[in-house]
Amino acid sequence: GIRRGYKFGKAFNDDKSLARPAKPAVEVASDDNAALKAAYEAGERSVSKIRDIVLKSILAARGIVQFVEVVNQKDLQKFSGMLAPEDKVVILVAAFFGKTRLIDNIELN
Repeated sequence: GIRRGYKFGKAFNDDKSLARPAKPAVEVASDDNAALKAAYEAGERSVSKIRDIVLKSILAARGIVQFVEVVNQKDLQKFSGMLAPEDKVVILVAAFFGKTRLIDNIELN
């Protein structure tokens, strides 16, 4: 997989070339970010529910999820249970849309 040399919001093909899908994976991710942030701002703090929102949005866009993790922004340790108001949260995502692999992160606060 591609883990180094990628730029935020860019999607790459298996051969490491920059992908040009019909509907850019970045555009799909932007739509999903808005729904996720709205749920978070409305008070959703359950790690499993936040993760499910991301999973469902990727699957609805016909993506294949590699991983979705809700982690601490400072040390990248996984959160579980409920988030505290002071937690600095980032969601790490990797998914395929066709042959295009999207690697992204979403900061919630």
